[in-house]
Amino acid sequence: ICGIVTCVIIVLLVLSEIMPPKYSVQVGEIAGETIYAIGEVEDPQETLKKEQAAMDSVADIYVPDGAKTNQILAYFEQTVFVNIKTVSEYGNTIRDGKENTGSYIVQYDSVKQENFGKNELSFISDSVDMLQENAMTKTQKVIAVLDSNPNDVDALEQWFIPKLRQWLDRGVNETQLPSVKANIAKEIIEGQVIDNLKLKKVVADVVEDQLWANSVYDAEQTEAARENAVKDVQPVIVQKGTAIVTQNTIVTQNQYDMLNKLGMLEEGDLSYAFIIGSAGMVIAFLEKVSLYDKVF
Repeated sequence: ICGIVTCVIIVLLVLSEIMPPKYSVQVGEIAGETIYAIGEVEDPQETLKKEQAAMDSVADIYVPDGAKTNQILAYFEQTVFVNIKTVSEYGNTIRDGKENTGSYIVQYDSVKQENFGKNELSFISDSVDMLQENAMTKTQKVIAVLDSNPNDVDALEQWFIPKLRQWLDRGVNETQLPSVKANIAKEIIEGQVIDNLKLKKVVADVVEDQLWANSVYDAEQTEAARENAVKDVQPVIVQKGTAIVTQNTIVTQNQYDMLNKLGMLEEGDLSYAFIIGSAGMVIAFLEKVSLYDKVF
């Protein structure tokens, strides 16, 4: 009995020294004093902010849609180039056998020319910015196609379609579309496959007018990437001695939770870890003393 009483007394004495100070605070009330952390504790609110920032840093993931890719390629192959070649072959037939001395322009049938603009070349329009270099009206573009050699059309198509496929295989979403259009148009104009600048300008403008996005939003991949980003976030730790609550400020739920986790609240849960740890330490110490007394 004496040993048990002694053990309890010693445990209580130890607890009185090592138990954290207790504070009476309520969420939403003004703190009467500054309260410092007695140990390291995670700040859930700041950790959550870091996790949200990590998620926000991951851009939406888009993947190429095979069906859309095929539709775009078919449009340029079967509509744009087929019709451009049809019109250029007509113009070539009209010019056939006539010597172009450079002092005249072959006169095409105006009605036929207008019909080409409405039908076969309906996808052609005026340049968006008529003030830019080499800007052309729709009529000028139709005449440019009529003036083109069908062989040039074939050569340009054989070079362009694989290039277009390369761009589409990378995936083009709505955000990227304007810059991709401009880059493809630049490649066409600067390409050396043919010398006919007007024909290249016509096709480049069709790209800028008619090309559409082929990528679709992939929710599953985006979510997985954001979850992985969150996994890499390290918890925000408030170091021992750091002020958790500042005097004359309103106590937040986050601050209250940190104080509770440290066992610093009067109304908080009893810190069994301190009690068990202290009791274990005292009992171990008394056992050593007892053993020493028996031996010596």
